[in-house]
Amino acid sequence: MDDEISIDDYSFFVPPQPGAHSRVFVAKILGSDPKYVFHRKFVNYNSKDKDGGLLCWFELDIYGLYECGVNWFKDGSKEGDPPFWRTRKRFVVKDGVVDHYIYDRRNVLRELQELKEYVKSEEAFMDGGDVA
Repeated sequence: MDDEISIDDYSFFVPPQPGAHSRVFVAKILGSDPKYVFHRKFVNYNSKDKDGGLLCWFELDIYGLYECGVNWFKDGSKEGDPPFWRTRKRFVVKDGVVDHYIYDRRNVLRELQELKEYVKSEEAFMDGGDVA
């Protein structure tokens, strides 16, 4: 099974898996969480069937760190059963476009701090302040 979600701008495609169904989420990472590792704000997304898979699209803020995830469950699984496969894709958005991906989740909070510092410097620049 391919463990990648292919993200093109603000949409992604979840390929079909025979004998399985998927649950998708899109979230903006806001910080750390003692129970779930990351504090997230879930983002609304739209989806439709495409070629047996699922095409999802969503809106991004001009700055942010996002996570898209897919959990695959075997057909017939009960509520609360763990997925047999899951994948995540994390990426940083600067100036309204995907700037880069984060492949190691241990780097997420550092990247979030760097993004906050970048936003502060951009705001200072836009306000005519000195960016040092």
